[in-house]
Amino acid sequence: AGKFKLGGWRHFGTFSDEQLDMAGLSLAHPASTGMPATFAGDYGIYAVFEQKLFRVGNDDDRGVGVFTRTSYSPPERNLVDAYADAGIEVVGLADKRPHDKFGIAVAYAHVSPRAQALDRDFQSVYGPAWPLRSSETMVTAAYQCAVKAGLTLQPNVQYIRHPGGGATDPLTSVRGQHLKDATVLGLRTVIKF
Repeated sequence: AGKFKLGGWRHFGTFSDEQLDMAGLSLAHPASTGMPATFAGDYGIYAVFEQKLFRVGNDDDRGVGVFTRTSYSPPERNLVDAYADAGIEVVGLADKRPHDKFGIAVAYAHVSPRAQALDRDFQSVYGPAWPLRSSETMVTAAYQCAVKAGLTLQPNVQYIRHPGGGATDPLTSVRGQHLKDATVLGLRTVIKF
């Protein structure tokens, strides 16, 4: 049987507006104080679904499973207002490698309309070359190899389209230049003793 969970969270305290300053001006406006307006509290809702599609024998861990997660947060106080990911995981299909895992997933993060409005405000000040953030998409694949008891190696590859939703590159001297798409290769090692 699959697992479904619906939940939410709430944080108390103050949270910055994604577009406006304390005087109600855009943070991009030359006369802005640079101090964002604030909101009291923040919240979000989320849903998680997991389903095993195939089991190896009676082993609950080994087999093929899928998952998906979604979440929403108020756009005026969150850079990302909507998020979703989904993937498939294969665990121990080969009897000789019962603890090996392979997975592929796709994730999508939507930049809130309020943050996009701030980018449009920057475009009105600095020109149309200023990037308009929209969303970030990531595709990832990983293989976890159980080398021996207590030692695993996990190479992975990620492709990220529009890092930061198309955010500006902080390491360039060109004003408004956006970050380029990225491919990331990694290797994680876990040693238990």
